[in-house]
Amino acid sequence: MPIRDSIFQITNIITGRVFPGREITVLPSDVFIVSYPKSGNTWTRFLIGNVIYQNSQLDFLNVEKLVADIYLHTDSYLMKIEKPRLLKSHEYFHPKYKKVIYIVRDPRDVMVSYYFHLVKCHRINLNYPIDKFATEFISGEFDSYGSWYENVVSWVRVKKNDGNFLLVRYEDMLANTMHEVQRIISFLGIKRDLAHLNTAIKNSSKESMKLLEIKQADRWGTTKGSNLSLPFVREGKAG
Repeated sequence: MPIRDSIFQITNIITGRVFPGREITVLPSDVFIVSYPKSGNTWTRFLIGNVIYQNSQLDFLNVEKLVADIYLHTDSYLMKIEKPRLLKSHEYFHPKYKKVIYIVRDPRDVMVSYYFHLVKCHRINLNYPIDKFATEFISGEFDSYGSWYENVVSWVRVKKNDGNFLLVRYEDMLANTMHEVQRIISFLGIKRDLAHLNTAIKNSSKESMKLLEIKQADRWGTTKGSNLSLPFVREGKAG
């Protein structure tokens, strides 16, 4: 792990921002939305949340109570969330995760998005050499989740034939959002009519999320303290 990331973790400990991450207390009813960073996890959380919570349009503040990020909250906070819990994770295969929606995205697009995310979070500079970053990205040097390959393969090889594992391709979500949302809610055992699904998709669109980010980026745990002149919600394109 690069020295800058070690400093980042030490700072979190000193400031009391110690979150469970991989050591989270896992409950039998938990559903984990898992992906390598910058693979569409936040978008998926919005889609699922807007489908399930029909009376509360998700935003960047209430999403942490409804579809929480395990890296932004303490274990005691997460234990207080209404059950069954929907939880975001970036972890490589974890045997305690029993029900998993795993999102996979083309690693070339992940790399570009991750580069700008790390710039936004002040972990690298905008003039950081992209060729150097690419080498480090392939090796998985910027986080504790393994490389992109290790993370994806760890889940797919072990869980591909498991009925409690759903593999979702980011590119398929872009091409036919309705179809993929229907796959997800069927996996979760949820039924909603088409009108409600269309509303949920609209409320989770890139345009809607961009507007919410403008209003709430300075208060959302993921973007608070980051470079607010750079967006968290980027273009989200494939290729």
